[in-house]
Amino acid sequence: MNAINGREMLLLGAALVFSLWLVGCVVSDPIAQRAVALELPKCQANDDIQKALQIIDDVFVGNGLGHGETPAAEDRAQGILVTYGRYTVLTNSQSLVVNFVEFGQRHSSPIVDKMCVELRERLSDGFAAGRVTEYNEASSIGVH
Repeated sequence: MNAINGREMLLLGAALVFSLWLVGCVVSDPIAQRAVALELPKCQANDDIQKALQIIDDVFVGNGLGHGETPAAEDRAQGILVTYGRYTVLTNSQSLVVNFVEFGQRHSSPIVDKMCVELRERLSDGFAAGRVTEYNEASSIGVH
């Protein structure tokens, strides 16, 4: 029997690490992410934000998810205004975004689909339709 030398051991170890990395990338946890965004005017009018937050809250409550909660200070510092369980409403310099992230599935759940349609319609009715955008993305988290 031949003994494995240091170089062969190194190559075998590298092949094992590469195989585990590949499995991690291929067999990873799916994520369904969807968002509805309202473009804000250059000078953010607090009235617009409050009106949008009321519409958003009405949609969540109407779908049985209850009223939004004030997030922790560290989340507020990152622009998160309201949380509805695992869903968030955040603001940046250009938009107010309702973000839906669902782990363990490749497509949004039926309730998220329904709420996105309602949010898009209600925000378009309350503001100019051209200011409302919907994003839909499925992705996977793995070892990358």
